[in-house]
Parts: sequence; structure tokens; C-alpha cells
Amino acid sequence: MIENKSNKQLATLFKKLQRHQVDPIGLGLYVRAYHCNKWKAINKSWTDIFAKSSIRFTSHVEIKKIGVVK
Repeated sequence: MIENKSNKQLATLFKKLQRHQVDPIGLGLYVRAYHCNKWKAINKSWTDIFAKSSIRFTSHVEIKKIGVVK
């Protein structure tokens, strides 16, 4: 149940980032670092490409302890 809720919240967050065409989490830096050849071709239009891209993610929640939180 927690994973589903966090996945929905993350999906909403990513859609909002794409709608406003901002990349505060640094996906552009990742592309530049690990896919340099592709980055050279899309460098100037990164915000447009980010806005149109499909982002997939999954979360995994593991409860280690339960109890009172202060």
C-alpha cells in the first residue's frame, strides 16, 4: 500500500516537472555523464526532450522497525 502511494506521488511530481520543463533532480547531468554521444545531439533542446520523455520508475518499501516516532 505504501509503495503504491509513493509511486502515485512520484508520478505526479514527474509530470509536474515535465509540464514546467524543469530538471531540478539532475537527469540531464546523468545523460551527459553516461551517454555523452547522445547528449551532444540533444544538448540545446534538453528541456523539450525532458518534457516529452517517458519516465519509468519503481519504488521498494521495506519496513525495518515499527513503533512510536518522536
